[in-house]
Amino acid sequence: MTQPGWKISARYGLPTSAPPPEDVDLALAEVDPAGTIVRVGGPGRQRWGWKEGERVPDAMLQALAAVPVGGAQALPTQQGGLSLLGLPLAPGRGWLLIGYAVEAPAAASTFKSLIEKVPVLVLRMRADGTVLHADTDTEAVTGYPPEKILGRPFWLDVVHPEDRWKLTEALRHSGEAGSTATVGVRFLTPRQELRLARLYLFPAAGQAEARIEALVFDVTEQAEIEAALLQSEALYRTFLEQSPMGILHLDATGIVTFENHPFRQIVGEAAEDAWIGRRLEDIPGLDARLEPLVERMLHRGQPIQGEALTYRRAGVSVPAHLVVHGSPIRHPGGQIVGGVMMIEDVTEQHQREEELLLRDRYERAEVALREAVLADLNEDVFLHEAAEILGETTQADRIHLLVHVGTEGHAVTRAAWVHHEQDEPFSLSVRSAEFPALRAAVVGGHSLWLRAGAVSDDARGLLALTEAEEVLWAPFYDTGRLGGFVLFERLRLPAEASVGFWLHAEQRLMDRLVRLFETLWSWIQVGQRYRLTVATIDDCLFTFTFARDETRRYLFITPQIQALTGYGADEVLARSDAAWSWIDTLVHPEDRAALREHDEALRNGRERRVTYRVLQKSGAQRWLCEHATPHRDATGRVTVTGILMDVTEQKDAEEILLSAREQVESASRLKNTFVATMSHELRTPLGAINGFAELLAHELSEWEAQTGQPLPPQVREFTEAVRQNARRVLHLADDLFMLSNTERGTLRLDRRPVPLQALVRRCAGKIAVGLSEKDVTLEVDLDATDPAALGDAQRIEQVLDNVLSNAAKFTDRGRVALRTRRAGADVVIEVADTGTGIDPEYLGRLFTPFLQEDSRLNRRFEGTGLGLALVKRLLDLMGGRIEVESQKGKGSTFRIFLPAAG
Repeated sequence: MTQPGWKISARYGLPTSAPPPEDVDLALAEVDPAGTIVRVGGPGRQRWGWKEGERVPDAMLQALAAVPVGGAQALPTQQGGLSLLGLPLAPGRGWLLIGYAVEAPAAASTFKSLIEKVPVLVLRMRADGTVLHADTDTEAVTGYPPEKILGRPFWLDVVHPEDRWKLTEALRHSGEAGSTATVGVRFLTPRQELRLARLYLFPAAGQAEARIEALVFDVTEQAEIEAALLQSEALYRTFLEQSPMGILHLDATGIVTFENHPFRQIVGEAAEDAWIGRRLEDIPGLDARLEPLVERMLHRGQPIQGEALTYRRAGVSVPAHLVVHGSPIRHPGGQIVGGVMMIEDVTEQHQREEELLLRDRYERAEVALREAVLADLNEDVFLHEAAEILGETTQADRIHLLVHVGTEGHAVTRAAWVHHEQDEPFSLSVRSAEFPALRAAVVGGHSLWLRAGAVSDDARGLLALTEAEEVLWAPFYDTGRLGGFVLFERLRLPAEASVGFWLHAEQRLMDRLVRLFETLWSWIQVGQRYRLTVATIDDCLFTFTFARDETRRYLFITPQIQALTGYGADEVLARSDAAWSWIDTLVHPEDRAALREHDEALRNGRERRVTYRVLQKSGAQRWLCEHATPHRDATGRVTVTGILMDVTEQKDAEEILLSAREQVESASRLKNTFVATMSHELRTPLGAINGFAELLAHELSEWEAQTGQPLPPQVREFTEAVRQNARRVLHLADDLFMLSNTERGTLRLDRRPVPLQALVRRCAGKIAVGLSEKDVTLEVDLDATDPAALGDAQRIEQVLDNVLSNAAKFTDRGRVALRTRRAGADVVIEVADTGTGIDPEYLGRLFTPFLQEDSRLNRRFEGTGLGLALVKRLLDLMGGRIEVESQKGKGSTFRIFLPAAG
């Protein structure tokens, strides 16, 4: 049942592979009720130049509308040199338009003469479906020869049973009602193949008996194609709607003809947000760079490849960031008939990238601020460096750093920075009390943001001070009081900055940067006050860090360094080059290894104390004791603070005392004289130092109580160091003085009954706090009879204090136990601990003056070795004695025996 190629091509609107025969010059087209061409055959395309989707001329549509229902009529117009015949299809389906190049025959035979040349099966039937006439295409369309279908209700016989009712209804409607009808039915060929036919039924005019004339098209392939196209189009639209990217279709003129749901989510889903029916260049808020790209795509066929553009919806302050791809749509003939654009919303990704870049910029600014304060502690230098860093980081046009001065609440410009050289900086003087909005910001501790056109009446005058369009007043504080303001200015706002240049996210970063500036500024201020405070101290305070070559780089040092080393503070601070090293230049060669070990411990975060010799600038040698504490910041950088003490005299005294101990028999008198003299001379200045240290601590505590702000830990640390060291040296002087008196026999003691319970409790209370801080348990077990000892109450307490302090000092965990009991003629006070214990080799020398088990200069436990020696001398004078039991690493037990009072 093969049909001629030109018929198949004409049926489906495809180009003909060969022209129709010369004697058959027919053109066919199906036109819908609106005049749109639904299908057109090959000859129609050639002769008329029509395409599907175009409209027929208005005159032709009017002529078709005048064709009576149920008949065929020649039209009073021609097209492409062909005469036209209009055949109405089913109601609402339009017309079949036939073009022919033969002379019109008589009216009675017009239809018959024409249908012989139509490339479809043409039938004439009775109303019951009996075929009376069939053209030569019978076998080509149905597979049956004409003689097999004539004289029988052929279509009712071969139609699929499920479709028979539709055919019967159509025959009745056309034969009895006299109306045109169209019906699609399935039928079986002689080979039992199921095909699909479309029958156009027309009542025949002028017949005594009802007759039906029919046009039959084999639409099997067409139906399959239409079904495939329908499914393809459905799948295509489903794909477009489910695509994660926005998709637009444009026609050849640039008008949007389709937009999918993801695109509507980008631009808005309200009716007024739709782009359909609009040209891209007419859409407000769309990046102007898109228009020439679309023009080149539609006119030159140049694709759009990943262009980054923006779109700002009405009423939305932040633009959407889009990545646009586009490609032209071409007709099979090659001409551009439109374009498709894929649009990806990368706003969130862009915002994340912008936020990361923004955070990185501000983090680098924080590092720069820290480096600026470490490079130079001078106030003015730091302020100018900070103003530049703040300005470049925030992209401000102008920066003012206003510092609070006087008692009237005025803040004046101490440093300014401008982005453009032509903008001259000027000085501001502001009194926050005069501006309610600024006063509220100071009290609330928050920044004040002002923008032209969006400012309250009480802040309008504050904005007018600088003549800027946007400002940010950020107060900063110094030890709880207003220190001043950081003023950020934007002189002119970009046109697109409808809500201001600095968005909320950046304002938070700006505030954080101001808080860091506040901390560094307070550090400088505290440093200045600190330097004034320590100016009268003989010891030297310092701060240093380590350079890459692990040498010291001093950041801060007090002027006392000149007395200790001969080098001024400016010389030490300026020594940042590798050619000058603290260790290699100042430290005695024999002590350099110990100091390098000390520095390595500091770099590892361990607090250390070391004593070493330095060679002064003049060549003289001095002994220094360095107590240093490392601090590690979030970046891992180590900064060391500490104190340097000149212990030359102490070292000399120790050497003299050691020499005197070795030659005690020959130089006892000389030693006692020296010790007594030295003790007397030390006690006088140390009393003053201790008094002033106590006074300084009291003043600092009072200042903290009044202001409610804690001092930096360095001030408290250094003050406490002064107090502790003054007390330690004063205690040393007292011990020396008393030891000297015991040896010379000038110490006088009372001998009277002394109840021990109250005295022991008092001594236990002195060490209780220190033990609790180390999580060491203190156990006190007192004899209920409260035995009394015969002796001097003050000296007994001194003996017990020394023994208890030793137990507390050498015990880091476990317990310290204190017991009293009566043992015959003696009263026993027993002190047991779980501390470090004593080496058996040292037990025999335990009560020797100036001798300790660990005699290294940088030993762990401080002390001079006088305490137990003094205990032994005092007990001897009171007729008592002391016994010791100890095991290294497990603890010690001291038993003090005193004569019982009765």
